Amino acid sequence: MKKNLLFLISIFLISFNGYTQSWSALGNGFNGDVNALCVYNGSLYAAGNFTQDGTGSTNLSHVARWTGTAWVAVGTGISGNVLALTVWNGDLYAGGLFSSPGTNICKWNGSSWSAIGSGLNGEVRCLLDFNNELYAGGIFTGKIVKLSGTTFNTVGGGAAGAVNAITNYNGNLIIGGLWSSPNVSKLTSGVWAPLSGTGPDGEVTSLAVFQKFTNTNYVLWIGGKFTNPSPRLCTWAISGGGFANSFNPFNNTAGANVNTLLPTFSFLYAGGGFDALVNGTLPLSRIGKYNWASSWDTVVSSPNNDINAFAIYNTHLIAGGKFTTFGVAANRVAIRNTNVGIDEQEENIVVKDFFPNPVVEEALLKFQTRTSLDQPVIKVFDMLGKELSDVAGLVSLNKYNREAEFRISRAGLSPGVYFYEVSDQKKSITTGKFIVE
Repeated sequence: MKKNLLFLISIFLISFNGYTQSWSALGNGFNGDVNALCVYNGSLYAAGNFTQDGTGSTNLSHVARWTGTAWVAVGTGISGNVLALTVWNGDLYAGGLFSSPGTNICKWNGSSWSAIGSGLNGEVRCLLDFNNELYAGGIFTGKIVKLSGTTFNTVGGGAAGAVNAITNYNGNLIIGGLWSSPNVSKLTSGVWAPLSGTGPDGEVTSLAVFQKFTNTNYVLWIGGKFTNPSPRLCTWAISGGGFANSFNPFNNTAGANVNTLLPTFSFLYAGGGFDALVNGTLPLSRIGKYNWASSWDTVVSSPNNDINAFAIYNTHLIAGGKFTTFGVAANRVAIRNTNVGIDEQEENIVVKDFFPNPVVEEALLKFQTRTSLDQPVIKVFDMLGKELSDVAGLVSLNKYNREAEFRISRAGLSPGVYFYEVSDQKKSITTGKFIVE
């Protein structure tokens, strides 16, 4: 047993050291653009303007599921370009420009697709679960709607132009798109009102909430195709300050846009078609990351074309877009080899203990955080990235002291290396690995 264990550890260390260097292709990828990524029922889904995998051997019809080794079809697929994915009320929702299985919006329940009422009469560009209700934005009648049963109702009298992004900032529903400056509005007393101050003078394509200057100062980050108040990316604070630049030198040329933003605990990731120089020397090409305590930085390698979407899957950063290389050949989708929790220093963790490791019968994971804990959950994965059920559970939670304890059982687990991720309110808190003898 000890010899087998040492062999497993040595193989893991060798593979892990190589695995942390850069990005890798995720299977054969696709023959067209990836516009949306989403994790549903433990599996990674990709959607966009593709019809087959990257080799042309598998028909995928605009949406696909990753099995851990290959991309496979999701039912009969979708008839046209998909621009948005989200999970709501136990189903996977897709929006875009298509006629089947619904009109520009549909849902997958894990076994079949279905339409949602009569659908929407124009392109759906974004979807959001806000206060347990589903919102959709796009260029259909009203531009911003909320689902009620099988009917979509216009929200706030509708938006003045195309809605490309929706987010929740400090309990407020925020939309961004293209109408008139600042092209970002907040739902206030049942109507849409522009955010205060002089904001983006062009189209807004992405929104996210992340820190700025300090780890407690959460602001709205706004990406798009604008020039002012700073090219392609700026911020807005709800408690004074209004719009401000993003202290980044993203270039102001055609096509150099910020298409997507993804916040994790430690970093804000930006993806798009931009090129930039940080401090005049560090190049950012189509991808960058920002931490409130430092400045913008690279993410090891860069793709050869736009990034349209990000997701976190089994503790790894996934990127999708127009690219065909990402340091290596990668057809429109790639995985960063470093775990997000390893790449990002766990600044939120005061103390953490996992004992015993290796696990003989069971182990306890205990930790304390600097920020509040609400409903932390744990997921365990094998070396292929498959999520394992009934392996770990919460033992105790002390919200006052911001402490949590989880029990991990080896029952049913074969000897080998496993990974875990603890998240709270959809944000990753801590990740790690353990060995089962």
